[in-house]
Amino acid sequence: LEVIASILELMEITVERAGGGQEAINRLDHRKYDLVLTDDMMPEVGGTDVMRHLRNMTGCINHGTPIVVLTANAIVGAREEYVKRGFDDYMTKPIDIDVLRKILVRYLG
Repeated sequence: LEVIASILELMEITVERAGGGQEAINRLDHRKYDLVLTDDMMPEVGGTDVMRHLRNMTGCINHGTPIVVLTANAIVGAREEYVKRGFDDYMTKPIDIDVLRKILVRYLG
């Protein structure tokens, strides 16, 4: 969390951190965000559950917000599996700065 947040802040991107999945859901239900970066393995509620919450709640302010999963799962086919689940994109850890930049350009313009 701190590594990706520090990288984004160096890129002059405003970052809000959530300590776990339930805290993320609480924030996402009440404030609009341009992009959600979530780890798949978080305390309380995982990133997949956060994504499903946003996708299933059609009235949620962030229902259509792009969601990118961050994971150490770098096996062949993992990206396709995460996209199939409903994520917009996928990044492996450790973070590759070039991949991060491409994702930011793709979803933030």
